[in-house]
Amino acid sequence: MTTWLHRISWCAEVSRPLLEHGYLSIGFSDFGDDDCIDGVCRARDGYLRERMQKDWGGEPPRSRFSLIAFLAEMKKGDQVLVPGHGEFSVYRICEDRAQPIGKMDPEVLAEIKRSANVGLVVDTSCLWRVGPDGKPDRGEKDEKYLDVGFTRKVEPIKVGIPRDGYCDSDLTSRMKMRQTTADISDLDGAVDHAISAFENNRPFDLHGNIVEQAVPRILHLLQDKLNPDQFEGLVKWYFQRCGATRVDTPAKNEREKKGDADIVATFEPIKTILYVQVKHHRGMTPGWAVEQVRDYAEDRGKASDGYAGIMWVVSTCEEFSKECVDKAEESGVLLFNGKDFAKLLLDAGISGCPGGVKG
Repeated sequence: MTTWLHRISWCAEVSRPLLEHGYLSIGFSDFGDDDCIDGVCRARDGYLRERMQKDWGGEPPRSRFSLIAFLAEMKKGDQVLVPGHGEFSVYRICEDRAQPIGKMDPEVLAEIKRSANVGLVVDTSCLWRVGPDGKPDRGEKDEKYLDVGFTRKVEPIKVGIPRDGYCDSDLTSRMKMRQTTADISDLDGAVDHAISAFENNRPFDLHGNIVEQAVPRILHLLQDKLNPDQFEGLVKWYFQRCGATRVDTPAKNEREKKGDADIVATFEPIKTILYVQVKHHRGMTPGWAVEQVRDYAEDRGKASDGYAGIMWVVSTCEEFSKECVDKAEESGVLLFNGKDFAKLLLDAGISGCPGGVKG
């Protein structure tokens, strides 16, 4: 399968309605006959140069290579990207052979005439504007006829994809080229990604892409370069970064203490206290982490004196055990694994992050 880029801005008043009815079009109506299709398919540029020199005289224009691609190189099953204003659409070619505009199905042409809101009539290889007598207006040819010579039957793959958010830089750049038709199979991946992203309503997100690429590296640092005390210090710094009024580290040897919390962060303006259990784990964190912070918060009254109490478990683990997840749901404890905390750090901003990490 080949992926093509093909422009239809020429004679847009009819080329656009043609495409809406399933026909991709190109100009060169002076050569719009089956002989041209057969000759180009047989001898490519050799035939077209000879015919253009005969009919037009002089050196044939380089635009002929777009006609060669349209007539002889596009195949059934190829996909075609058609640029529009601030968007683009992708179609699939349904037939191996192009056809002259003179062989357009009269019923299709009638539909196009209605949708284009312009009087048209096919005369040999040209679309002519209709004169007052209902016949082709053969006044000034350049003003009265519409240069659409050939069509190809296509079906839509995806229509109306916005360029902003769905095109990478290479595809955006390629759509700025001037030629009518070009093989862009080297950008298959970019086209397929744009289609998939549009279907799933997932436009390109710079923040999301940065986070996605940075999180695995940050997780490696958390697990491999920090010891448990350093990680606890980082979590404490995180709450300070987020505007905590006070961040305490409760004594480990309190008498008659129930449960355990490594950090207690108070946000005075919103009357909220966070009780946090911090674990420097690989693999999986078990359910007792939830039990520790739950028991500690409940022992302290959890929510008292007009303050709301929130319980967290922050771990460098890849995941939490099912027991841990079930207990957290029962107790209202929020769980943050290593990747979750890495995202929190990125969102908070890591400027001023405490030392102790050597990359």
